[in-house]
Amino acid sequence: MKVVFGGSFNPPTIAHEKIIEILSQRYDEVIIVPNGKKYTRKEFFSNQNRIEMLELIAKRYHNVVVSTLELEREFKGTYETLKELNHPVFACGEDCLFDFGTWINAEKLLEENTFLIFTRNNKVEEIKKQILRDAFLSPYYDKFDIIYIDYPHISSHSYRKTLNQKYVSTEIQAYIDRNKLYKEGCMFAHDYVKVALATPKVILGNPERNAKEILKIANDYPNASIIVYPELSLTGYSLGDWLFNAELLKQAREALFKIKEHTNNQILIVGLPLEYSGAIYNVAVVLQNKKILGIIPKVNLPRTGEFYETRFFTSGKKIIKNPTKFELFGEEVLFGSLLFKNEKYNVCFGVEICGDMWGQINPHELLYQKGADIIFNISASTYHFGKKELKKSLIQNASSKFEGAYLYVSNGPSDSTSDITYTGDQIGVICGEVILDQSTLSLETVVNMVDIDMEMIRFMRYSDGYCRDSLEVEQNFIPFSLEETNQYQLETIPNLLPFVPKNDDELKEIIEITSISLKHRLDYVGTSKVIIGISGGLDSTLVLLFAYYTYQKYHLDPKNIIAVTMPGLGTGNKSKNIAIHLMQKLGVTMREVSIKKEAVNHLKLLNHNMIEKDVTYENVQARMRTMYLMNLANFEKGIVLGTGDMSEIALGWSTFNGDHMSMYSLNSGLPKTTIKALVKYFISVYPQVKNELKKVYNAVITPELTGFDQATEDKIGKYQINDFILYHLFMRGASKERIIYLLESCFDLELDDCLKYYENFIKRFNSNQYKRLTSAEGIKIFKLTLNPRGDFRYPGDMK
Repeated sequence: MKVVFGGSFNPPTIAHEKIIEILSQRYDEVIIVPNGKKYTRKEFFSNQNRIEMLELIAKRYHNVVVSTLELEREFKGTYETLKELNHPVFACGEDCLFDFGTWINAEKLLEENTFLIFTRNNKVEEIKKQILRDAFLSPYYDKFDIIYIDYPHISSHSYRKTLNQKYVSTEIQAYIDRNKLYKEGCMFAHDYVKVALATPKVILGNPERNAKEILKIANDYPNASIIVYPELSLTGYSLGDWLFNAELLKQAREALFKIKEHTNNQILIVGLPLEYSGAIYNVAVVLQNKKILGIIPKVNLPRTGEFYETRFFTSGKKIIKNPTKFELFGEEVLFGSLLFKNEKYNVCFGVEICGDMWGQINPHELLYQKGADIIFNISASTYHFGKKELKKSLIQNASSKFEGAYLYVSNGPSDSTSDITYTGDQIGVICGEVILDQSTLSLETVVNMVDIDMEMIRFMRYSDGYCRDSLEVEQNFIPFSLEETNQYQLETIPNLLPFVPKNDDELKEIIEITSISLKHRLDYVGTSKVIIGISGGLDSTLVLLFAYYTYQKYHLDPKNIIAVTMPGLGTGNKSKNIAIHLMQKLGVTMREVSIKKEAVNHLKLLNHNMIEKDVTYENVQARMRTMYLMNLANFEKGIVLGTGDMSEIALGWSTFNGDHMSMYSLNSGLPKTTIKALVKYFISVYPQVKNELKKVYNAVITPELTGFDQATEDKIGKYQINDFILYHLFMRGASKERIIYLLESCFDLELDDCLKYYENFIKRFNSNQYKRLTSAEGIKIFKLTLNPRGDFRYPGDMK
């Protein structure tokens, strides 16, 4: 028996090697298949590098081979790969299991193959139960063999972001070194700033040892442009009255000097107690290129509970109001409330310390108002139940209110566990969106890297009138440098389905808001009847489900849902039968009205040759259907519910005065990817139609105007990619360069294909605004709506 093990292997890690070793013991033949991702940055990495590294591993075993199948042809999905390899067992991690429904030819993939699912957490029985509960996977339960493999919890991404040699074998590291792979400098590119939040292992009261650890982290994370360490990271926080000790203060300064002398283009932000003008201040120091760029004092000194900072430190209130200069290590250094700015790339940040965030007057508010894009908070935060959520709420509120980034890092338990324990919290928020939330409860050093999206911050500020009004422009900035790279690797791949809710509760929320909106519209119009054109596709199926749910919830007669299937010149029996079975099993009023005769007659009136299946051939059918539905609504004294979704509205994939028009549009605020997720959710809500909904979910998306094999995505591209572009273009204000970079980084696309996707989207979006300007009323679901009467303003003649 043979098994396929696929992945990016960029590079192959010791975890991959462990899995290959175990597979070689279980199976007669192991086929390693690197995926078909195209690496267009040839100077950085190539597919040949992946193959050569995998062959180094394969040659250790007599039954392991490397296949270049997916690299030699256009990527067609795992189903086609397994088919060409004569259906071997497919091995993958548990993280892939519940994404199978989104894979190409998902149903055939599961029907025709068997799978080895490995888990590193020894939760075999739990995964089996999850499969049985999953509406899509449960029919194929016997296809899955779940095994526990004790392999390291690391990934290729772990290596790429840290370049830490512990993640790969000696042989692979030697190959990487010989071929000079993954060589990157401090990273800034595509308007992303890479930041590391570091919670180092602290030796309390030993600045020299702590300085070594700080510098080691800087050396281990060369890709970070900025590394942020906790409050009093040079000495530790829990020193008590030892903070008054002259020797400790001297050692802290010496340790700071050592760090300064070892800095390069990477910015380090560290904390220490600093004596100035006869008082001790709790400060943050910003360093770069062997210079101290500035020093910031803590303002809000806590004096409650376990904190008694007013005993040791002087507040920086006076210095914040009147920044000063003093000499340190033979240089004049700025001391006060400071802003640091790179003018070339327009990146500006400020720093505050721990309790400054909690006070009634916060330094970050003034810093944001004076132009800070990013606030760094270096903290020493103790644990008590419930504190983490309150802290995160404060950070989210600040970030959202000022449309900026707020990055927070605390010391960890290694500081002290004498009566209190420090959390090691690392939190990152951009414009209210949490990008990192981790409690690093570890006695060892913990570092996490994040990408700060400067382009999104600017877009959100430009479009937020409250934020614009609060910004002050008069401010002196301390300059710092950023090094741009053409080899930027994102720490976290952006959500490939940004419009798809994270969980069932969020899907239910969409259903509820749609339901109450529909009920109010029916009450306002004074009718209990709705008319829906049913094709057996995703959009019309969801509208039928929305209506059925609403009628059940509000105790309305489902017979007043009049569902009409209207076979035309290209309708196939499969979709028509699905539609009929759905209507029958839900108990709504079903009508079947053929439009073939009327369509042919109208085409004859136009002297159409009936051979060429052109846009006229298609649109005549769409308008016939809409005309019938509208007339039927008048006759039944009901309203026509529109089925067109936001993705189609964006791309103009509708017939003007045909399916583009209705009396109330339930799907207009929902992109196609959201609609697919909602249909999948309804499988568990209405088990009586689960088989039909599974078929709808897995079917090829088609308008069936020229034939049942007419695939929409062949014309306009994958909806997942178009929705991704829609989100980043209008929700994040992404530039053309940014979108192409993200497409190249996130999807299996070559550069030319990325350009085609972007240009096709822009062309279609601009040329179809006239349809949006005359669209029916609908429901706003996401922050983005394309409703011209709502918050979307766009000209009808954009080029």
